[in-house]
Amino acid sequence: MSVQISDSSLFEARAGRLGFSRVELMAVVATVAILAALLYVAIDQAHLRVQMAYCQNNNRQLCRAWLMYAQANQSLVNNFGRDEMRAEYLSGDFNNWVNAVLDWRPGEQNTNVAYIENGLLYPYAHNPKIYRCPADNFVSPVQRGLGWRHRTRSFSMNGFLGRFVLHGVDSTAKGRNPFISEDRQFLRLSDIGQPDHTYVFIEEQADTLGDAYFWVDNDGWADIPGAYHAHCSDLSYADGHCEFHKWHSPQTLIPVKYQIEPHWHPTNPDGQAELQWLLQHATVSAQQ
Repeated sequence: MSVQISDSSLFEARAGRLGFSRVELMAVVATVAILAALLYVAIDQAHLRVQMAYCQNNNRQLCRAWLMYAQANQSLVNNFGRDEMRAEYLSGDFNNWVNAVLDWRPGEQNTNVAYIENGLLYPYAHNPKIYRCPADNFVSPVQRGLGWRHRTRSFSMNGFLGRFVLHGVDSTAKGRNPFISEDRQFLRLSDIGQPDHTYVFIEEQADTLGDAYFWVDNDGWADIPGAYHAHCSDLSYADGHCEFHKWHSPQTLIPVKYQIEPHWHPTNPDGQAELQWLLQHATVSAQQ
């Protein structure tokens, strides 16, 4: 006896064989999710590399301006602290490499590029954008509420470079640091015995950015490195080259808290080693 199979029954059977089971669908969804995650990581890594390239280019231009100033003036550019810088621009003078004390309040110094354009380095690099790392987009909640996207500066200068006028007196005239008299204050390019070993500009963590004078000593971090690139900071050196330095200690990698960080001393060996590394790349003994 023959069995008749209708066309509709045959179609339904084929459709059933051509469809996906629940397990197969779950496998497809999982594969798509994995590929999407891999794509996200690749895009994120590419974005990081682009930011690092832009940051290094900015720092290199800034260091080139520093070198040009030193060669043209036979001395390193002035490098004042917070109070000295404020005294300068409040009196109508702008005798520092850069001006403005940055903070988390809605003050115009945080966004007004005129404080950069009036600095001593600006004639050697007419671009206020090079003073900032593109990864540094930190603004406080108050500043974000005003529509701010970033402040004007991310870089600070090695505190052992240049003249430092303290209360109207050049406290670096004898070539010694005003705060650590046994260490050298470099006043001319010829003073720097190891230019490829002595850093000039460093990214600074946003909480301690304040003035443009980067200070560390054996007592600890007064200022903290800005590790904006996968725990790395961008440093330029007195010979003109730039490189990224990776930090490892959680006592160096301090998250931004939108408050002024106190001067503190790292207590673990890794934090101590990183502090000493930066000091060794900042200055030498005054006896050398």
